[in-house]
Amino acid sequence: MLSAVLQYGNFLIFLFILVYFTQKPLRAFAKKRHTDFVDAKDEAEQMYRESKRLYDEIQSRLSNLDSEIAERRKKAARQAQEDAEQILAEARILSERMVEDIERLKHEELRKLRESMHAELVDRARAKLLERVKKEVGRDLSSRLLQTQSQDLGRAITEGLS
Repeated sequence: MLSAVLQYGNFLIFLFILVYFTQKPLRAFAKKRHTDFVDAKDEAEQMYRESKRLYDEIQSRLSNLDSEIAERRKKAARQAQEDAEQILAEARILSERMVEDIERLKHEELRKLRESMHAELVDRARAKLLERVKKEVGRDLSSRLLQTQSQDLGRAITEGLS
């Protein structure tokens, strides 16, 4: 029994020495471990909050994406309609100008044709008149008459054209 008490006493002394010399390093280790764990937990919570914020932001963007796409499609459709209307308006203006130009050219060509036909008729009338005068009257009289008739016809032409 004495040996058991001595063994028990030696064991208690060993424990006392062990605790005395290892208590500070063990507490420091435990305290460091505890602060590392708290820091890691805080960092994890911070990362969780940041990821949750990003997730919510992305979800918000995704939910707005459909409405944004629809809005952009409407805007593109409106722009296309406006462009089409502008092109049609410009085409109408261009076609009206073309019609006006064609009408102006038509009237100009008709005027030139009338003048040409009038001049040709006058020339034919002079030729026929000259022929008749030559047949009916002598050469002297025919030239004076021709000059008078030519002057009268010239005045009639100028009066007819104006």
